[in-house]
Amino acid sequence: ISLTLTEFRITPNTLSVPAGVPVTFVVRNAGQVQHNLTVELESQGIEQTLFATNLAPGETRQATYTFSAAGTWEMYCPVDGHRQLGMQGTITVTAQAATPTAATAPSPTATPAPTASPTATPSPALTPTSAPAAPATPTPRPAPTATRVPAVTPTTVPQVVPATGHGASRPSWITAVLLILGIAGIGYGLRARRRAE
Repeated sequence: ISLTLTEFRITPNTLSVPAGVPVTFVVRNAGQVQHNLTVELESQGIEQTLFATNLAPGETRQATYTFSAAGTWEMYCPVDGHRQLGMQGTITVTAQAATPTAATAPSPTATPAPTASPTATPSPALTPTSAPAAPATPTPRPAPTATRVPAVTPTTVPQVVPATGHGASRPSWITAVLLILGIAGIGYGLRARRRAE
């Protein structure tokens, strides 16, 4: 909104703006002395001067202000005596209307999605495409095959012809002991081999 300040007048001196919306004022001092601009809602004790320092003659500034309440606001020049000389006006602040989209526009998600017909054929995707895998069966290990150990035929110990004379029985006794030990050793070896298998 463009406003022009002169001695002693604000042009235009009536405005209408919505509440709750930022309003930018472009104010030009076309007079010969300093001026400023204050807005006021006396019923609620609100008063705001738009510029921290006065505008020099020929200076233009802008300020943004949001009117917090609806009603009839006053605007005037706060420099000493200028308001009493007629440098003032009114601002009608109207309540902001609700946006049409919030009041009437249906939500895009309000329409329910079309549902499938009750007689629709079930999708083939619902049927499993493959039978469930059977649990893995451990591979049977072949039973150990018993290895036949060829029977050991005792080696025929050559018979020692007993010598005649005084010591003829000693070689036969030694041979018998050796034969028994040999047979016992062979039997022990067979048992050990079977245990290992």
